[in-house]
Amino acid sequence: MHSVLLGVVRQFLTIWTDSSNSRKPYYIKDTSLVDQLLKLIRVPDEINRLPRSLEDRKFWKATEFRSFLLIYSPVILMEVLPKKFYTHWLLLCNAIRLLFQDTVTAVMVTTSRKCLYKFVTLIPELYGCEHVSYNVHILTHLPDAVLNWGPLWSHSFKYFSAWNKLHNYTALLVHSHESVVDMFCMLSASSKSSWHGADSRTFAGLRKSSTTISEFQLAAVKDFLQLDCSSCITCQSFDRFLIKHKVFSTDGYASNFRRNNSFVLLRNGCFAFIKSCVAVSSCNCEVVECACSKQILLFVMCCTSTRAESLRDSYVGIDLKQFVRQLTPNDQAMIVVRADDVVCKCVTVQDLNSRSYALQLTQFL
Repeated sequence: MHSVLLGVVRQFLTIWTDSSNSRKPYYIKDTSLVDQLLKLIRVPDEINRLPRSLEDRKFWKATEFRSFLLIYSPVILMEVLPKKFYTHWLLLCNAIRLLFQDTVTAVMVTTSRKCLYKFVTLIPELYGCEHVSYNVHILTHLPDAVLNWGPLWSHSFKYFSAWNKLHNYTALLVHSHESVVDMFCMLSASSKSSWHGADSRTFAGLRKSSTTISEFQLAAVKDFLQLDCSSCITCQSFDRFLIKHKVFSTDGYASNFRRNNSFVLLRNGCFAFIKSCVAVSSCNCEVVECACSKQILLFVMCCTSTRAESLRDSYVGIDLKQFVRQLTPNDQAMIVVRADDVVCKCVTVQDLNSRSYALQLTQFL
């Protein structure tokens, strides 16, 4: 948080926008263009704070600098910074993104180390030696921290100290109440939710849709479930719902808000907008709210996507824009998928030429 987000990211935003650098090649003359693009971004609930203007950056929290680094800047700065400065910035974006994944492999650590080394060593040439700050130097130690303690999101000095002290109290648990033992186990270990199937443990409807399911949707559901056309089924539509304990919504519901929980990545690799969520039951119960298992299906509009224009770095050995996917306009198809086909939420970001790009969320929680 302090070395990267409140340190290096804030430092470079200041360098790019400070009027004292107005004659420098990296100076952003018109920050209003960046602000316009930031205001167009509709983020999911996992990003706590909505994008704010660069003029308000002195009030930005660490999470806002994180979102700018990992999600917004790879697209927004594409046509704003000169290419060599933009490419240099992508080295930091890739390095931190790799170390911020749910699972970080040895190869990812090695790649991140190369990105950080090149990012730091190029600063004197591009920006001047005066900008090689202590926070910049600390960047080179982040890969070792991940090797020792896990992904960046999973540890900090404060929480490590607290976790370490917990083990000093293990002996006191012998005669402790069961609730105390449970709390100790919860604090000293992490647990992650897992998918158990489309039932009440992994799906919950939060807001019923006011629109009824159409004949087209009903036919599509029966075809997807391989049911006979004469089969009797009941369907309930939802505008907002939980999948794997995360909030999702339909695209129509999300259009009313600055937040968007409807744009997702599917297991088949497609990006898609959720158009409808339907709970399907084929039971013969006469109970109004029966407890029989239901099939949870999503009508999604799939988008064709391609990799953004490549920026391959021979030293690092990767395409620095590998995590940025460009969406093809007016090339979409409606399909039916199961709820467990959703991999994660994503964000759409536009560049200065009004081209839309999709970026997958990293580990934010």
